[in-house]
Amino acid sequence: MYAHPTASVSHMLTHTHQNAGTVGSSWRPTYLRSLSAGDPSKIHIIALDYRGFGLSSGTPSEQGLITDGTTAVNWAVNTLGISPSRIAVVGQSLGTAVAIGTAEKLATHPTSPVELAAVITIAGFSNMKELILTYNIFGWLPVLSPLRPYPFLQRFFTRFIIDTWESDRRTASLIKSSKKLNFIILHAYNDFDIPWQHSDRLFVTAANATQPGNELTWLEIMGLREKTEFGEESYQNKWPIARSNGHSIEQWVVRWGGHNQVVASAGVSVIVAKALGL
Repeated sequence: MYAHPTASVSHMLTHTHQNAGTVGSSWRPTYLRSLSAGDPSKIHIIALDYRGFGLSSGTPSEQGLITDGTTAVNWAVNTLGISPSRIAVVGQSLGTAVAIGTAEKLATHPTSPVELAAVITIAGFSNMKELILTYNIFGWLPVLSPLRPYPFLQRFFTRFIIDTWESDRRTASLIKSSKKLNFIILHAYNDFDIPWQHSDRLFVTAANATQPGNELTWLEIMGLREKTEFGEESYQNKWPIARSNGHSIEQWVVRWGGHNQVVASAGVSVIVAKALGL
């Protein structure tokens, strides 16, 4: 685990990375620093290698990675003395499932639930089965998407998935178990690994979880959302405050950045700072 050094920590960002590499791989140290660029004197980062990654011992598993995420948050709370209201978890790609799973596990603890300030997903996906059906290797080689006309073949192949990473289900549980949460979804339009439409599913799921009665349809939610265009660069969908039941739910779709570089954009550092109340 790597913790951004600081003499006096005021706000903490726990980062969960993608499905390959370590906290020191390639350009990852650079974008980790960019995440705190919105207010570097106050935002400090815990970046961890999951079990089985880097120098961390053990074998990766869905529940194991979520336990790693909750351990990092608990360390920030219990050792550094940071209030959960000043801690956000941000994940990229597979890390979005870890981030959502971490926040949901903390919020649904049977005896001592913990609510974080924000959950931020970057280039995330709705669930592993849906991801496998839409994922493109190297951005152009589809895995199982050619089987979409054949549901029985889809069911045959996806039944072998062990770690299902149901981020959509966990998102609904997280929102319903929280009183006041910033839930932010960010995706690049030119992400050719994980299609940006996965962010639509997460937004619809989160919005629906705020409704006390019957669920709204996809079209109803898209009709009620507050959409703001930022020229050719990006747009924001926001679930109306009057319907959010105390939560703040936002979806940002940016034009450029692909699957990897999007996390280092200036807009992400501003979103992180605002999510922490800075």
